[in-house]
Amino acid sequence: MPAATETIILFGATGDLAQRMLFPSLYHLHADGLLAAGVTIVGSGRSVMTSGAFRESIGTLLAKEAASDTASVAAFLERVEYCAVDV
Repeated sequence: MPAATETIILFGATGDLAQRMLFPSLYHLHADGLLAAGVTIVGSGRSVMTSGAFRESIGTLLAKEAASDTASVAAFLERVEYCAVDV
């Protein structure tokens, strides 16, 4: 039986709520081992950027949350992708 894959899609991922509350909360779930290994997080927003640029912005944000645990932040960022949308 194939492993289950789960995806969390965050609409408005470049917005204030996602930056201040959602990504830090998801990071802490990851750091505490409460986010399943197969979970991928897809951020969606109107801003045009690459997944790498989005990860970099989230990484900068999370550097304040976990200043001493850069390995955990890097592992979390491997889960994150970005998809620009045009409504």
